[in-house]
Amino acid sequence: MKISFSYAWGPGKVRDPSKERYWLWLHEKQSGPFSLRQIMRMAESEPPNEDCPEGEPPEIDRETLFWSETLEDWQPMKCMCEEWDRLDNNRDRLQDMISTGAQWAEYMSASNGRECAFCVAMDGKIVPRSEMLRLPLDGCTCTPWPMAHWCACHHPK
Repeated sequence: MKISFSYAWGPGKVRDPSKERYWLWLHEKQSGPFSLRQIMRMAESEPPNEDCPEGEPPEIDRETLFWSETLEDWQPMKCMCEEWDRLDNNRDRLQDMISTGAQWAEYMSASNGRECAFCVAMDGKIVPRSEMLRLPLDGCTCTPWPMAHWCACHHPK
């Protein structure tokens, strides 16, 4: 049995991410504000090239910096997972797993063709809960942010 933890946004639970605004450091200047949905759309777009007409979305990679009014400093896009946890009332994924009684965690890549070779190789790996590491794992080069998550398991395969 697997338990995957989703983000529970709604009235009285957590901040509504659709209302959060972010600024990106693009083309050597601050751009924005953007909603999280807009950033996700930009990240899913094909990288522009010199033939792109003006107005095409900019290329966003894991080192693109982002900032919001609730952050002290600019952060690289690869840290966006931490931002999602912050929006989810600083949710502690490990504590969530402990509360279910799960003793194991499975690393699951997005399987969307955008994940890096490291995440593909790690996909399905099961470790004791005590060995679960904070994402992104060293070795992950997914762009613009990690394309994997931990899923609680009650029994190893």
